[in-house]
Amino acid sequence: MDTFFVPRMAKINASDGKQALARPLRLTYFFTGLPIVAWLLLVSFFASPLLNWLYGEQYAEYAMGVPLMAAFYFVWFLYWPVQIALKAALISRPLFTANVLAMILMFTVGLWMIHVWGVYGTIGGQLLNALVIAAILWMAWIREMRNTSTRMDFQVLAEENEE
Repeated sequence: MDTFFVPRMAKINASDGKQALARPLRLTYFFTGLPIVAWLLLVSFFASPLLNWLYGEQYAEYAMGVPLMAAFYFVWFLYWPVQIALKAALISRPLFTANVLAMILMFTVGLWMIHVWGVYGTIGGQLLNALVIAAILWMAWIREMRNTSTRMDFQVLAEENEE
């Protein structure tokens, strides 16, 4: 998705500004959201039979991990389009901050989770990282949309008209 959407959204950003990125972002969530969520729910509900059918009985005992991985992929889906929009708008600080914080968490809390819960701790660590990245990127995106130059341009025009 990055190689397809980033250049297209960057072109929109260059011609129409950051505010114009909101529409393709909404369309991305609208058209990809339902199939992704449906697939994740389907795989989660039928985890045990799917693992048994695909890999045999030896992996069926790990069926509890499939819904956890589905939760991770869902959170990843929640921030991936926003990450693309931030890249297209050349807003890199939140991307760097989110990934550094996620890395620090993985080498501290994540290692502890792996030690305590084993394989499920690994999945839990991935989910924790995705939640942290999603929160930081969404906060940055919302802040950018509230602090757009478009809004300031309208304020300047309003002040000029008052004079």
